[in-house]
Amino acid sequence: DSLTCGKYENVFCKDMSFYIEGRFDILQNSFKKSKHTFLIRHPAQALLSIYKECGVNYVFNPNEAGFKQQYEMYKFVKDKLDDPYPVVIDIGDVLMDPEGMMQVYCEAAGLKYKP
Repeated sequence: DSLTCGKYENVFCKDMSFYIEGRFDILQNSFKKSKHTFLIRHPAQALLSIYKECGVNYVFNPNEAGFKQQYEMYKFVKDKLDDPYPVVIDIGDVLMDPEGMMQVYCEAAGLKYKP
């Protein structure tokens, strides 16, 4: 029921919500005691990145953008994992003030900030 990481005090795992859609029980079974955090991005910026990566012939699929799935994952963490205030950080804020936002993030996530 616990994640053993040897000498590491903190471990970061990245889940793309559209990849685990319908299987959020993975979070409940393996990561219930973890502090879940969410990085968000303005939809226009996120979609621009998708088009840059996939090319001009890309046909947009809303499920691949993951907005709905990320919200569902957020609700799952809030409601099922008993975390009424999951940490949400806008990546635009991080880009404007990396050090300041990392301090905010670490404090919100219960981590020691090390510049």
